[in-house]
Amino acid sequence: MGFSHQEVAADIAVIFSLIFVISLIIWVHYASPFLTIGTLSNTESRVLTVGITVGATIITAFAGSQIQYGLIRGLENRLRKIGNEPYMIQDPINKIEDDDRHIVMKSAEEDWRAILNINGVWEKIINFRISLIFPLCSLITTSIVTCLSPTSTTKTVPYDAVIPDANFGYYSEERDRPCFGMCKAPCNGSFRSAYRWPLGNGSIFYVADDGVCPPTFMMKMAQEISTSNITDNVYSQDGVAVERNAIGAPNTIFSGAAFRNISSEYGHALIHTTQCVPIITKNPVRCQAAGNVTVTLPGSMKLVTGNITAFGETWGGGVEASAVVARNLSTDSAMANVIVSISSGIENDVGKAVLGYSAVNDPAGQVPFASYLAGAINDPDEPKYLEGGSTYAVTCVVNPRNTFEYRSVTLDLQALGEARGSNLAQYISGAQPCTPKNPTISNKLFATAGIASHQLTTEHLGRDGYASTLIALAGFHREPPYAFPDSTNALEDVLGLVSGLAVSMVSISGDLISASVLEGQGEDSTALIEITRLGSDSNETLWLLIPPICSLMILTTISFMSFRRKWMPGGRDFHDTEEQRPERYVAESLYQIITLGITAAKQ
Repeated sequence: MGFSHQEVAADIAVIFSLIFVISLIIWVHYASPFLTIGTLSNTESRVLTVGITVGATIITAFAGSQIQYGLIRGLENRLRKIGNEPYMIQDPINKIEDDDRHIVMKSAEEDWRAILNINGVWEKIINFRISLIFPLCSLITTSIVTCLSPTSTTKTVPYDAVIPDANFGYYSEERDRPCFGMCKAPCNGSFRSAYRWPLGNGSIFYVADDGVCPPTFMMKMAQEISTSNITDNVYSQDGVAVERNAIGAPNTIFSGAAFRNISSEYGHALIHTTQCVPIITKNPVRCQAAGNVTVTLPGSMKLVTGNITAFGETWGGGVEASAVVARNLSTDSAMANVIVSISSGIENDVGKAVLGYSAVNDPAGQVPFASYLAGAINDPDEPKYLEGGSTYAVTCVVNPRNTFEYRSVTLDLQALGEARGSNLAQYISGAQPCTPKNPTISNKLFATAGIASHQLTTEHLGRDGYASTLIALAGFHREPPYAFPDSTNALEDVLGLVSGLAVSMVSISGDLISASVLEGQGEDSTALIEITRLGSDSNETLWLLIPPICSLMILTTISFMSFRRKWMPGGRDFHDTEEQRPERYVAESLYQIITLGITAAKQ
């Protein structure tokens, strides 16, 4: 006969409980069961954690108790043999001498004290094989609570981001003129104010600088250019900071229906979005001291731009501009500036432009516009242009055709508190190159970038012509770092940023398409959200399976040994009737211990 049915049932119940706990921990780790988007409330989190802790404590208590009871069963045969052995005294072969009895008793006592956890520190060290079992078993609570408690983590979800497409129409009706497109040469009167690039096939590509077209917003948006902390952000749009590796990223990233939909769905749980978009990676503008300026009348001046070498060619010279200013140039300072589109009749010229800036100081040199302009391009000879009557001219060329690239750009919606250089809560930054399914770098972007500085160049036209906003942003002898790593002076750097700002607003005119990528050429648009899940996704938590697995192995071994070695009350050599068999094991019953001692004394 083995141990009772109740003992079998108790062992099996605890064994299956441990198997369930181990399986649950593994499933939770790999299945990542989802609780809610965002975080649980404090009350919900506390209630769930308390419930898991209570359940874990109960399972740990039962497991530890059953292991302890199993170890107690293992002492039965030794204790009975020591205390009541008349048959062994008569058996000279199996007879236990007094010295042997003492050794057996001492060993049994050490095990008994260890099982009851009443042994001292030194005893625990000596009898570590038993002493370590109970601390290990008690860690089951830690394992369950750590592996099953709710934790905040992140999850990547698909996001159908959109960006402006590359399409444009062919318009000829006077009242049907979008911001950019094609018209049949010579184009009608409605295109008079637009910048044009003849294509040599009877068509003209144009971009408008009026109405609601991107260039018309540049005077206002230029105020958001950052020149004091370039390494943090180069400009901001609608409260979103843009880093230098995401210049020109379309504003559909943080506005428009697609972004509003996902923002509405996930709310504050939305951490960031990532999408493949075109950005400007190289400055499309080059500026050098070149050209001539002359005063033709007391109220007018003439600028002729000069050739400069940029983008693999020498060009930009010969553009003439006469300016009538509301100043008497015999006593006042003034500037004359110009911006024109440049084309040789081929499509590859779309977007190319020449900008000219010229300044004349008043005879007394009290308002040295020439010095300000020279300082804007970091001219080392700037001090000599402080003199009265000094003149200065700058020629800039714009060629954006080889300055765009597709990059995976991230909108960080929770940047506040990340030790950024500004107090803005949202940042746009660029990362790895990508290849979109639908290319969007087109003449729309080139043309918009080319004449983006129209408003800043023509500021105060008809008065003193002073491009105050542009000169202020460029600063006076401002040194690198610049927004574009290839910028050679502050003026061209600011003009490049203005092109980026204008390009980012192309979405206000035209259709939108998905920002998806080709397979293997980057990541499709995604959004990272904060969620609350059961357990943790850290692989290190799997080490916490050791306590329940070891406890399961120990209890299974004890249960198996109980059958094999016939651990039962009275010991395996009990020879009386079953009705006389003790109901309890010696080590668990004070009555049995006293009875065993009395019997041993009589022997």
